[in-house]
Amino acid sequence: MRGCLSAPRHCGSNACWLALCLGWLSVSGCANVVETRTIELFSKALESGDLQKLKNATSERFEERALRQDVALDDLKLLRLPTGDLEIDKVEEVSPTVKRVTVMVGESKQKLKYQLKLDPQTKKWVVDDIYLKQKKEGVTATKSVTEQMDLLLSVREFLDAWKDGDRDDVLRTVTPEFAEALRPLPPAYLNRLTQQVVGKQKTGKRLQPRAQLDENTAHIRLPIAVGELWLTAKRADGHWLVDEVEVNSREEKEAVPSTRQLAQVTHAATAFLAAYHVGDKPRLQSLCTPKFFSGSLAPANLSHVTLPNGDVPADSVQIHVAWQGLSTTDAQEAQLRGKHSDFVVEGPNEVLKLSLLREEADDSDHKAKYLIEEVTLYELESRQEKRLSALFTAHALVQIYAEALASRDVDTLRSNASPDFERRVWRSLHPGTLDKMPFHEIEDAVPKIQSTVFNGSLTEVTVTQGSRALTYMLQDRQGELLVDDVLMPTIGRPSSLKATLELMLPVLDFADGVRLGQLDALQRHSSRDFNRLVWHVAPKIPNSGFDIAQHLQAPLVSIEQSDDRAVLVLGNDNFGVHVTLIRESGRFVVDELLLITGTMLRDHVELKRHLRMLIATYGVGKQPREEIKQVGGQR
Repeated sequence: MRGCLSAPRHCGSNACWLALCLGWLSVSGCANVVETRTIELFSKALESGDLQKLKNATSERFEERALRQDVALDDLKLLRLPTGDLEIDKVEEVSPTVKRVTVMVGESKQKLKYQLKLDPQTKKWVVDDIYLKQKKEGVTATKSVTEQMDLLLSVREFLDAWKDGDRDDVLRTVTPEFAEALRPLPPAYLNRLTQQVVGKQKTGKRLQPRAQLDENTAHIRLPIAVGELWLTAKRADGHWLVDEVEVNSREEKEAVPSTRQLAQVTHAATAFLAAYHVGDKPRLQSLCTPKFFSGSLAPANLSHVTLPNGDVPADSVQIHVAWQGLSTTDAQEAQLRGKHSDFVVEGPNEVLKLSLLREEADDSDHKAKYLIEEVTLYELESRQEKRLSALFTAHALVQIYAEALASRDVDTLRSNASPDFERRVWRSLHPGTLDKMPFHEIEDAVPKIQSTVFNGSLTEVTVTQGSRALTYMLQDRQGELLVDDVLMPTIGRPSSLKATLELMLPVLDFADGVRLGQLDALQRHSSRDFNRLVWHVAPKIPNSGFDIAQHLQAPLVSIEQSDDRAVLVLGNDNFGVHVTLIRESGRFVVDELLLITGTMLRDHVELKRHLRMLIATYGVGKQPREEIKQVGGQR
């Protein structure tokens, strides 16, 4: 340059200016040749599909981020870099080793910006990056080719690792937060999860993604056989790592709304089964909702109900993760469904379902987690549905009721009885009356659970109580279990404790009315016919000549019952009573008493007829002297 500018003195002014211009063009032309040649080497290598030549024409950084896989050429084609003749538009020297060159490509003169870098080893200029202007929805943005290629190759590495890689490969392709959710999973479940998400999806060698890049976040959609695979990636330490995966499927059963949540559900469920198997209640408390643990598991003997352990085969498991995007037009229903997930284990004889509730974090220092809120067993042969909470609640209720029966605790018996049991028996029963009830079949012993059968809202718990087998009938009333009956082994009378006590109540109340001389009590517990013929025509209780109360305290022997009539036999052939009850106004009342004082026919007296005849013959309180006996005295 210096030589060109030092022209001879005798030359004219026009010759000097000509030499100066030629020298400047020569220098400028040499510089453009370097940039042009560098970019042409890159373009020709890309057009020919020669990966090695492409690596030679690019920097180490470009190779690491955009050419690290053999399929990089296929992915570069997805970016649709313009081809054709190059024309240098502008050269900007950023530093002695970095240049930014704006070129116009092809007939359309589309502009590209190349970043060139001087290779420190070869001392040659190479392509370090390319910047494309992309327009989407009216917004134009400049995107780096190395950034886009790094993302595409990271997606490929993710897919390869999740399809065929080992545990370390899987965790290496995801963010630390995602890895934290995956790491606790047993190997079989981690493998099942990755296969469920990407293992069965056919993406093909050539990806056709749609990506949206922000500064540190990218959203990628990949078409798959059943719909789309949605990936969320984040840039960490200069590399893209997957932070979430969703399978947006046309078929709801194939959909995976959140792989991270899928991992959390799997971990919570397998950890619960493992803790349940060894009876680790402190661990169970941390894995369950407070209501489920305190109301069902804490007081329960877990050995009474066997569940699979945490090593249940992953192939037998179906996991349904909550997704607010599921088809529903009800916003409240969508929100509720968005919080509940299921973990289903299919066995040869039964299906186990763990229902989980998503508990949102209170603050940024805590994370959302899934807690077990119910466990349900479906018996395939009997088609029974057994909720673990109902099982343990049922068992606890049986223990409480057995103790109350043994101790004659009327308040506990009344408060834990179904509305029907309470109305027909416990509402009008007093502690003194309960002591006279026939409880010989119910022994004062701790019941041992033998079986539990669910039938809709009814639950049958069969126990061994002392030497006898009893069945406690429980009824679900709006989520609360109540005792509806106790079935006992009996001969000659109903096995139902409820039916037996309902029939015995008017008998014992009638006996108390006689013993205490309470005419109003007798009227209340007698039939209309008995009242019309006897009690309503007598200002006081007529003297029958029999110890009626003593007869009514004889042991219960048998009961014959139809819909509106029952006959109770108390005592034996030498001394006792046959009590006839009829139903009036929804309750049983005494209609007749056949008093028995011997085996002869003349020793059998129908009390209603007997009292009617006494009243008609002698009037109230009058009868032959030789027949007078104390009403409440001893025989």
